[in-house]
Amino acid sequence: MTNREIACVFRGIVKDPSMKNESSCALLGDTLPFAHHLCQRLASVPGVKKIEIAGSLRRMKETVGDIDLVAVSAKPESLMKYFVSMSEVVQVQEHGTTRSIVHLSNGLDCDLRVVSAESFGSALLYFTGSKEHGIALCKIANEKGMTLNEYGLYKENDGKKGAMVANKTEKEIYDALGLVYIEPELREMTGEIESAKQNTLQRLVSYKSLHGDFQVQSDWSDGEDSIEELAMSAQRAGLSYIAITDHTKSLTVANGLDEKRLEKQSRLIDRLNKKFHGITILKGSEVDILKDGSLDISDTALSRLDLVGISVHSYFNLSKDEQTKRIIKAMSHPSVNILFHPTTRRINRREECDMDLDEIYKAAKKYNVVLEINASPSRLDLKDVHIHRAQEYGCMFSIDSDAHNAEHFSFLQYGIGQARRGWLSEENILNTRTVKEVKKVLSKKR
Repeated sequence: MTNREIACVFRGIVKDPSMKNESSCALLGDTLPFAHHLCQRLASVPGVKKIEIAGSLRRMKETVGDIDLVAVSAKPESLMKYFVSMSEVVQVQEHGTTRSIVHLSNGLDCDLRVVSAESFGSALLYFTGSKEHGIALCKIANEKGMTLNEYGLYKENDGKKGAMVANKTEKEIYDALGLVYIEPELREMTGEIESAKQNTLQRLVSYKSLHGDFQVQSDWSDGEDSIEELAMSAQRAGLSYIAITDHTKSLTVANGLDEKRLEKQSRLIDRLNKKFHGITILKGSEVDILKDGSLDISDTALSRLDLVGISVHSYFNLSKDEQTKRIIKAMSHPSVNILFHPTTRRINRREECDMDLDEIYKAAKKYNVVLEINASPSRLDLKDVHIHRAQEYGCMFSIDSDAHNAEHFSFLQYGIGQARRGWLSEENILNTRTVKEVKKVLSKKR
């Protein structure tokens, strides 16, 4: 099979990422919960045996162009009839017994395909993508005298399709190709094929591995809920500690805390920690980095906190050299533990600051400063490629929700997805550790 033929096999899996229309820029955090809701409803249709999200959503890309679903059903016609008649559907673009495409009220297209149980693994692999990853797998199959498509992996016999080799699960297909299983988040042609051949892929951080959250804003600054409400919600979410990191006084628009309010808040946290069992509240702050790289809270006040996070909220347009020096100066402060949302970007709204990220990574390693992976769907900062690069410098990371209300701890899944896309394992992430272990790490900086 030629390269052109391979590309044709995988046409249409993903949209061009350079597309700027609104349907190609939907946030992961807006789309994934909606897709899960659709799956739950469709799974209840009589005859449906299984249904999974595929496409860029399954790969946890930060923005997506559409929703892809793959299902197995004993009654595909009934499933398709229900699918195209859902209240969220504003236009039916295609309606068949094995494939239907609809345009939804949220502006996205949704593509549902029904496949046989025997072909579910190969179909899920095919429709998960990425296109480039799929093409690479096809090439490997060709080199081994096989053909790979959405129906399965087949032996070739004089240019014709021969016996089935694998199709029921993705893992058995990877095994047959001589590769260890590659997680969906890694299927972006960033070296995963080579690592899978050599069996050097590290085990990725799991979606249930976080014990805590280091960036949480309360109603003391610009959050919506009390510290007590946030702690209870975090505990319900399965966390055993949180750090309250309200903004500091320079960020007046966020009702930032000065030294006196910070001390008063610390006394409240002491009282709450005596009240709660199973959840620890750390005393923290999101300290503003001033233009010259100094911090806007006194050294004495910072030294009394359990955790100090720093962030840029102003002067986004400094030169590359000025911005880099500014941030590194702040990171060198002896009380600083974490650099929050390091590049300051807001997806579809603000580009990242111009800075020398390699120098930032070097400084993070030198000064024992953790780099945050901000899980807020509008940020997801650091990017996956930045995470991958920073890991090469031996940096430590945290995954934080940037919660501003009690419901925002659900954001952590997006940060974990971003970490997985950046090839991170649990050992690289500080808040996969217990609060006792975290306190030991933080105390070393003090």
